[in-house]
Amino acid sequence: MQNHSNLNLSVQHREMLSRNAENVPDELKRRRCWMGTRPRPRQGQPEKLDKPPYRVVPGKPVCKADKTDSENWATFTEALDALKRGVVDAIGYVFTVDDPYHVIDLDDCVDPDTGEIDPIAAGIIHACRGTYVELSYSGEGVHIVGVGNKPDFAGCKSRTLGITVEVYDSASFVVLTGQRIGEGVAALDRQGELNDLCRKLWPRSDRARERQGQRSHKRQGERQGDPLRDDPEPVDLSDTELLERARHARSGAKFRRLFDAGDTSGYASASEADYALLNSLVFWTAADRERIMRLFTESALYRGSGKEGKHRDYVRRSVDKALASYVGPFYKPKAVSKARREAREDASETTDPLMPFLALLLDPTNWTGRRGASALKLFAGMVILGDECGVFDDAGRLRIGADQRRLAEVAGMRQATVSDSALPYLITELKLVTWKPGKGKQAGVLVLKKPECPKRITKVSTHFIDTGWASTENTLKTLRLLVRMRSGGRASGGTNLLRLGMPAMFATIAFVAGGVRCGQTLDELSERTGRRKTGKRSSDLPVILARLKANAIVRESSKGVYRLTDEFAANYEWHLGESGITYAEGEQKRRHAEDRLRRDGEPPEANASGATNEAEQESPLLGKEYMARVLADQAKRDHARRVEDQRQKVGVTAETFLVDELEGVDCVGYRASRLRWQQRGGRASDIWRAIRNGPFITGRELDGCLYVYREVA
Repeated sequence: MQNHSNLNLSVQHREMLSRNAENVPDELKRRRCWMGTRPRPRQGQPEKLDKPPYRVVPGKPVCKADKTDSENWATFTEALDALKRGVVDAIGYVFTVDDPYHVIDLDDCVDPDTGEIDPIAAGIIHACRGTYVELSYSGEGVHIVGVGNKPDFAGCKSRTLGITVEVYDSASFVVLTGQRIGEGVAALDRQGELNDLCRKLWPRSDRARERQGQRSHKRQGERQGDPLRDDPEPVDLSDTELLERARHARSGAKFRRLFDAGDTSGYASASEADYALLNSLVFWTAADRERIMRLFTESALYRGSGKEGKHRDYVRRSVDKALASYVGPFYKPKAVSKARREAREDASETTDPLMPFLALLLDPTNWTGRRGASALKLFAGMVILGDECGVFDDAGRLRIGADQRRLAEVAGMRQATVSDSALPYLITELKLVTWKPGKGKQAGVLVLKKPECPKRITKVSTHFIDTGWASTENTLKTLRLLVRMRSGGRASGGTNLLRLGMPAMFATIAFVAGGVRCGQTLDELSERTGRRKTGKRSSDLPVILARLKANAIVRESSKGVYRLTDEFAANYEWHLGESGITYAEGEQKRRHAEDRLRRDGEPPEANASGATNEAEQESPLLGKEYMARVLADQAKRDHARRVEDQRQKVGVTAETFLVDELEGVDCVGYRASRLRWQQRGGRASDIWRAIRNGPFITGRELDGCLYVYREVA
């Protein structure tokens, strides 16, 4: 093998390249599609060379540049002059969709000592005889340049024949040397030979070819206005919903790296990464051309830089090419929301498809045992997540793509509890769920088996049955609130803030299942929850009801009859905030976000000159600083949403009071704010607790007084 450790070619070698470059076909030299390069050893393969394109346009700095941007292209004369001046070590041609040419690159097929050509490579050269053929820059490969377009089904690289063969006809920079092999001096039409070669390099089944032919026929029908064209069914989801599903699918890690981070590592070029993302978008959008173009331009791989129109043209051509070569299936979701809407609109359908799952959740007798509470919370979290981004399969099973971090956040529990207790219990004991963990960074897939749907959720008529569809939404909303309850306590301000705990959660669910407006006796509650109706333990009904009454969640409507208060949801939300649960949820989300960043890895580092390689275009989505801003902005939005919820559900709280106090000012005095709060009937400890749980900080100034500030991200 040739030794490439010295990247600076000798003057003699550069002069030889300058002289031989005159042998390049005239039709290529007449086009303004030339760039230079400075070869460098490939990372991990020092015997190989990477040849990144360099801009050699007169009047502009010579540097690595995007080969897809025509502003970086020079004429052949300008590129040759840069080569002679020594600012680059070689020059090359950029093959584009606008020219009729293709190149066949045969690697490692020439013995540099004897000049002998591999028999397989010699056969390919012979098949294309008459067109221009040259020795590659390394002296060990061959370039065949001809006229013709690569077939739609062909890839870029193959070793099917026993040697490495690459075929390009667009978005590719190839170093040309002019060291001609044979008598060919021009690029001749070799479309038939190219088709034959590609069929050998990328053999496909007859069925796949038939599907490709049908799809090509459909595209022709679209161009010709064929009214019988059979388009795939469009995906009836918003862009936001569709992208979330793509991010949480089994291939979600790959999609996030390409779409969100613009990470092209693992691909030979930026163009290959573009096509990988485009193929994924073809699947998710069911080949919706305009939608693919719109989503791609919103991705981190889109490299619009001043020449928006030119790059949009590149996107259009690339999308058309991806559609032409795609032979896979399309995404055909039946979203939970769509399935419920269809059931509601069907006169013969009287049940919500989520009803069996909710019926199972609203019967506390199904969730007994030491791990029953955690299993209920996790199953409720799965149903809630399924309502947001799940799909139903043909058997009525609910399928969700999610990792355990996401499950823990929605279910209001620790990730360790999900993995060690609740999930195994649902799978092995209750047999309600099957779980297929993802490989590497891929999200796992949850499948919730469809439970048998009883005629009634409980032994009495319930609000869920009686009010029909509206109560399904209400029940989901209530479950989102109730499953957030956690056991234990948290030290804050020197006071142990007790939480309602799991028994109170079970009792509240029993009230919801029995009807918000319906009263229930101790006997009925005991039968529903399995709790004792007498006793002084924390799990006994009298103690549970006393705690719920103290927090204005339950009231005694008549002697021995209990029901939920009209404002039970707002009071429950208030208790979650006061007990530190809301704060714990925020901390959990923050830790999980940091874990995801560590899991996905850091973006590639820049080289010594400060520029990334050609595949790593500048993107606002890369870097620790951007992710820190994303997390800070999300925290601000979460806090604003929490404050607004408190205003609507509870009214004025210590947290909303502090937000109003800091409106339009940098800081307020702690003592003065506390005094004003006490004058409104509040407790002094409420202010300090709000500071600890919210985005506020304190500090003493030169006057020795304590001030409260809004936390600055």
